[in-house]
Amino acid sequence: MEMTVRNPQRGQLKTRDVEFTEENTAWFDTSADGRETYMITDVKKIF
Repeated sequence: MEMTVRNPQRGQLKTRDVEFTEENTAWFDTSADGRETYMITDVKKIF
């Protein structure tokens, strides 16, 4: 899936191909209203 990612230190936006899998993503089922963190994904170096 292509996603736009932001690097705030460099002020850059880039489009990268990201795969969400059980091996690289931690899911949190406690998000009640959609504003909390619901997943964290490890990706290869993108910048």
